[in-house]
Amino acid sequence: MKKLILLCLLISHVSFGQSKLVSQTIGKIDIQEDTVKSVFDWIVKNIKYDVNKLQKIKNGKSPTGKMKFYTTNERNVYLIDQVVKKKAGVCQDYSLLLDVIMKELGYESYIIKGYTKRKDGSIGGAFGHTWNAIKVNGEWKLYDPTWGAGTVENGKKFHQNYDLNWYDVAPEKMIERHMPYDPIWQLLDTPYTYENFNKNTIPTPQEPKYDYNTLIAEHLKKDDKSRMEAEVARSEELGNTINLVKEWRKLTLRNMSIHGVTSNRELLEKGKEAGSNAIEGFNFYVEARNKHFKGKKWSAVNAKAKLVEAKDNIEIAYDIFNNIDVDEPELKMKINEYIDRFKQIKQKIDEGLVYIKDMKGI
Repeated sequence: MKKLILLCLLISHVSFGQSKLVSQTIGKIDIQEDTVKSVFDWIVKNIKYDVNKLQKIKNGKSPTGKMKFYTTNERNVYLIDQVVKKKAGVCQDYSLLLDVIMKELGYESYIIKGYTKRKDGSIGGAFGHTWNAIKVNGEWKLYDPTWGAGTVENGKKFHQNYDLNWYDVAPEKMIERHMPYDPIWQLLDTPYTYENFNKNTIPTPQEPKYDYNTLIAEHLKKDDKSRMEAEVARSEELGNTINLVKEWRKLTLRNMSIHGVTSNRELLEKGKEAGSNAIEGFNFYVEARNKHFKGKKWSAVNAKAKLVEAKDNIEIAYDIFNNIDVDEPELKMKINEYIDRFKQIKQKIDEGLVYIKDMKGI
């Protein structure tokens, strides 16, 4: 779960002019009077849901395999090329492809991150979802190309079934089953709280009103760091909710902490510091375990807290080193060594958390 939401968060809103396959794809689309519908129809009719990729993600594997990338843009170009070549993808691929093509055609477009409900009203599993907002004739409209393409049976078999209900969806209809992490993308004057969505209730008249058009316009003018800060603030205004949202907030704040660093040297130092802090926390756990968690300082509760903090730090370190942009071959090799080391440390931290849970029940 934590790895899919991160992949949905690393999707950046950038130009994909570098991808020749995107231009070739646009050339294949029979653009009619309704440009957006022409693109939407092509995607949902030509891209199948990749259930094998879904299973890999569920098993904690990276959707990019062993490929390594030094910028988010480089990673996204790879993802978009793969979905076009294979004509298959998961939700982030559908929404990414629609977003990229619409931007190439001159539209304002945005990938919305959130979670969904099943038809029976229950929360749709432990994974997040992505869909799209596109500005058409001065008005933001909502689309879900993944759901428009068909359905997945028991997470194993895709049934292609063109569903126009997920094209240009009214905000009041979309909120019935789609909850954005950031409430401005509900496109509602009175946004639903997480509790409203989770419990199938509607907002009260006393709920705060939103001028979402103004908020979105201001949001898109901000730099990445300011955007993330505003997203989390608006999310927190909606109150406590399910773990999926809490994890999204946590990861967004982590990504936010990386932005604003002005050089690779500063960024590497920040990553190394986070890695050192993670090792320090893990070493505390080792010492506490050797002391059989006896004494207030070395209690299992304190050891677990140190491990949780260590896990946050090692993930920050990994994110920094995995996404840094460098050209020097020797430095790239050194960075890859750090990445491998961070993976090993994270595995040890996870094993420590499991041990404390199994042995101490916390």
